[in-house]
Amino acid sequence: MKPDKNQKTIEYNQPLLTDKKLDQMLPGEIINIGITTNDEQGVYMTEDRKGTEMIWVAKRGGIGDWAIYADWKENGAARCISNGQKVTSEANIRKLVPCTDEAYKRYRQ
Repeated sequence: MKPDKNQKTIEYNQPLLTDKKLDQMLPGEIINIGITTNDEQGVYMTEDRKGTEMIWVAKRGGIGDWAIYADWKENGAARCISNGQKVTSEANIRKLVPCTDEAYKRYRQ
């Protein structure tokens, strides 16, 4: 799928995340990855570099939990996974990875 230049959050294979899907994933498995902006239309993470593109990676944790990490786009996915800032806002979490209430309860806070 080619990214849409007019779309603020680029979504790849974005089905609803459920408990069942989390249970079927292996620890460390990537749930989803995308590009958004550091602003109110995307995922507002910091005053620094407002409007700058960010990469985000959602991955399953080792104990059946999951989390989303974000970093500046130019740093790439590998750095985002290892050193990215965890997305903590429920609205941002659900915007990036639509999920059931049960799956959201398993988000690593």
